Amino acid sequence: MHTLRLRDGDREIEVSGSAAFIRQVLDDIPELWARLRGEVPAQPSRIRMPPPPVEPALAGVAEEA
Repeated sequence: MHTLRLRDGDREIEVSGSAAFIRQVLDDIPELWARLRGEVPAQPSRIRMPPPPVEPALAGVAEEA
């Protein structure tokens, strides 16, 4: 079990959990602080995967039906 506590002026974030969870929170900190300040968050630092491609075989079946 790990604990992370961050303070920004009168605001504070404290989370506890596994090392992987704490790492995810650290990645999301800029977005979390922006939300707490009422700002529109910048593009998150995490990688967003594109949607999976449409299977050509399934696309042909849908067109024939």
